[in-house]
Amino acid sequence: MKRILITGGGGFVARHLAPYLCNAGFDVVVASRNPQLKFDDVRISTVTTPSAMGEWAQLMDGIDAVVHLAGLAHRPASAEEHDRINHVLAAETAEAAKRAGVQQFILVSSIAAQSGPSASGVLKETDTPHPGGDYGAAKLAAERALAKTGIGFTILRPVVIDGPDAKGNAATLNSLARIPLPLPFGNLTNRRSTLSVANFNSAIAAVLLNPKAMGETFIAADPDALTVTEMFARARTRAGQSRNLFGVDPALLKFGLRIAGRGELWERLGGSLVADSSKLMGIGWSPERD
Repeated sequence: MKRILITGGGGFVARHLAPYLCNAGFDVVVASRNPQLKFDDVRISTVTTPSAMGEWAQLMDGIDAVVHLAGLAHRPASAEEHDRINHVLAAETAEAAKRAGVQQFILVSSIAAQSGPSASGVLKETDTPHPGGDYGAAKLAAERALAKTGIGFTILRPVVIDGPDAKGNAATLNSLARIPLPLPFGNLTNRRSTLSVANFNSAIAAVLLNPKAMGETFIAADPDALTVTEMFARARTRAGQSRNLFGVDPALLKFGLRIAGRGELWERLGGSLVADSSKLMGIGWSPERD
């Protein structure tokens, strides 16, 4: 049985991924700074000081592959914090894995390593990266540091991951969709890619210990990019509500959000960001369609 270490075990994604891999027949070890974390059939290892090499060395013993989810996201942070946690910590973890003889290090990066919150064309792995902010810059730096370690590696660049208890942009949209009032998002035809947490799990399984994934970078996104109006309609349906969306000129909506001090919300909703996952599907990933 192959043994898999998942870092960042207290996060939204890890709480879905760990039982998924366990059910798929892997021996799963989850590393987290949260000693209260509970999983069925998954071993928990508490990390008190994530940068301590001694702790990483102990965790890597007998590990075949690492899925590195630990990172800083969804809260305000300085460029230095992002670099220290999203870049340096990832590089240190990969170095420890290399010394321990781990076969594969899967870095869960982000589409932000490649693009800002919107893009004029369909994003592909061959595009020149233009990272989005300090977070994206740190993720791209981690990708480049990983490639220099000499370990067998795979990089995933997921778009926004959606699912129960999702964080970030998905959480914002889902929260808005639950408001029991008509909402002015019925005329947003711009398309944005998302990734269901179920498809994220299967993407990890597709690259895990897969020789075709070694040394490669993959975008991970659901097959169909939806309009933002369709995303709100879907979220309302999932919440057991009627669609109840009305159309407003996007220019007026943009102006209103900026006047209300929510200009950053428009940046996340008003532009298009469509990502192409055909490379990942080319090595055997079969994502579900919603």
